[in-house]
Amino acid sequence: MQVNNEDGNRMKKIAIVGSKIYSGEAKVTNALTEFLQSKGYEVTHFNDFISHYQQRRWNFKLLRMWKRIFINSSEEALYIKNLAERIKSGCFDATIAVGMGDVLLYDLGCIKIYFCRAPMDHENYFKWVSWGNNDPELLEKVSELTKKQLSIFQASDYITFAWKTYEEYIRKYIYDGANILSNPKGGWSGCEFSSRRAVFNLPPAIVCLGGLGRYFINMSLLSRLSLKMPYLFDVYGSPAPDKKYGLRYRGPMVDVGNELTRYQFGLNTVTSEILRRNGFSSKIFTYLSYGLPCLFNEWEKFPHELGGCIPYTEENITEVIERFFDKNAWEELSEQAYAQAQDLLWDKMLTPLLDVLK
Repeated sequence: MQVNNEDGNRMKKIAIVGSKIYSGEAKVTNALTEFLQSKGYEVTHFNDFISHYQQRRWNFKLLRMWKRIFINSSEEALYIKNLAERIKSGCFDATIAVGMGDVLLYDLGCIKIYFCRAPMDHENYFKWVSWGNNDPELLEKVSELTKKQLSIFQASDYITFAWKTYEEYIRKYIYDGANILSNPKGGWSGCEFSSRRAVFNLPPAIVCLGGLGRYFINMSLLSRLSLKMPYLFDVYGSPAPDKKYGLRYRGPMVDVGNELTRYQFGLNTVTSEILRRNGFSSKIFTYLSYGLPCLFNEWEKFPHELGGCIPYTEENITEVIERFFDKNAWEELSEQAYAQAQDLLWDKMLTPLLDVLK
């Protein structure tokens, strides 16, 4: 049935293909849905995986990637093929695939936009190497993933990346096509609005959010920082870390608005290989949304340009924290963080997408 807007014109139909379970991609999927609906588009969501697979939240992305690379499943292929047919028969004006872009390999009869969050081939390569898994067959699978990823890039009308540092990395080392859509505000990720704010307190408390099962979280560094800092340092996320790391683990953060604002600094840790030096961390945007100053690894590129973000090294992190024992200094830093978040709200970050969808 045709749906019209208030002016009596047909509402443009957008298909969004992506996860609403895995937190990183779910944030993008939900933000796109809310933004486009607020602009008068009719949005339909489709899962990009076979829905009867059940798994815990923390290993959801790993299992999806494992299926994509290691299981040449006729069932999986049939699901994607049927999904493509449903989209084409639905007469959509555009399809946006978030994270996984397999469906874009098909003729969908509409504009195809790939919201690529990270180069999956390189990410899996560094993950497997960090885990000590150098099986030649695995490297062949990475090569297969590279070919598929390149095919998805070439099949897309437009490609977006989480942040310009990822875009620069991909342009230099993987693909530099004319269909890459740059965002003048930096990237295709945003902050959520919150009226809740972190407040000054001494002695300070530090928090770290994260998917603790991911290779790039750099658990060894997180452990060393935890042992080094003389301040309360809480770690939230899943799965529960091995006790050998000696972390003050608090479980998943259920009520972010109430719990995160009790802290004075949010900590980010990542590995230091070239991919992650050019990467993007959504948790930093979460910290900024609450005016929570962010401490980030000195080797990370993208936070250097953001207000409210302070670089640290393993050697100087305590001194960096103590620079903001003065209330005025901390409140100024917190204000910079919150102001930065307001400039990076999802609504502002996604506005350039409207030019593509006209």
